[in-house]
Amino acid sequence: MKKTELTYEQAYEKLETIVKGFENGTLDVDSLGAQLREAQALLAYCKKKLFKVETEVKKILDTEE
Repeated sequence: MKKTELTYEQAYEKLETIVKGFENGTLDVDSLGAQLREAQALLAYCKKKLFKVETEVKKILDTEE
C-alpha cells in the first residue's frame, strides 16, 4: 500500500497541535521526545513544500516577463 502524503495544511495543523501541547504543558514526559521529533519532521516538510511552491511561482513569473 502506498503511503499517502500529507497536504501542507494537514502537516501545519499537526505541527500546531504539538506546539500547543508544548505551550500549555499537556504533553506527558513519556511522549515528549517523540512529539519533538515529529514536530521537527513536520517543520522540515512544511519548509520543503513552501520552497517548492516559491520556486514554481518564480519560474512562472519569470516566463511571463
